[in-house]
Amino acid sequence: MNIFILEDDVFQRNRLENLLEYLKTEKGYDLHIVASTENPRELIDLIKNSSEENLYFLDIQIKDEDKKGMEVAQIIRGIDEKGTIVFVTTHSEFAALTFSYKVSALDFIAKDLDNVNFDKQIEEVIQFVEKKNKKDEREMLVINTKFKDIRVPLDEVLYFETSSQPHKLILITSKKRIEFYAKLSDIEGKHPKLTRTHKSFVANIDNAVELDKSNLTIKFFNGEQCYVSRRKIKQIQTLIDEKL
Repeated sequence: MNIFILEDDVFQRNRLENLLEYLKTEKGYDLHIVASTENPRELIDLIKNSSEENLYFLDIQIKDEDKKGMEVAQIIRGIDEKGTIVFVTTHSEFAALTFSYKVSALDFIAKDLDNVNFDKQIEEVIQFVEKKNKKDEREMLVINTKFKDIRVPLDEVLYFETSSQPHKLILITSKKRIEFYAKLSDIEGKHPKLTRTHKSFVANIDNAVELDKSNLTIKFFNGEQCYVSRRKIKQIQTLIDEKL
């Protein structure tokens, strides 16, 4: 996680730096302080790209300019739409202004909190960003159709089957069932893990746990099943064996 700090009070800047170092060395958080400065331009110049890994701790009042931190946040958001912005300030009354500045700040943390509560809130922010990043690391399967776009985690996809309604497919995941307009031939080329098992089915073999050759079915980890044609049995068995 890349940390950027904008704070003109040396005591407060050191307080935050020391806490982050403690969280890194004693609690194992993957933290890297890219910038810790009172100079807005210095911080902005060090932003290399837009990333969920970027976390910004900004004071609002910088060198007697009441809303300087808000202006900096606005510039940051123009460069980095994915990063997380947190204001560490004595000016929590400016919270409502984040809407007019359109900076999408995650939180306002008061500088005058006692150390226990201050440390707790900073760690909660880091935990939130860390959890969000882990969630974002999941590979997504995106299917663009004429009427809607479907986006699901690939590791939740079990299989696709043709619907009883013409020109429609049914996507079965470990959590839900989605019906949409498409052809199986469009789906099987979407990802290497998606394999045609039958004229009416495309399956994610990564989630298969057993091939029932007698009943010509593939069983998945949650009990769902789909069909496999006889001519595909050898290929599917090989794919299942390779992943186990």
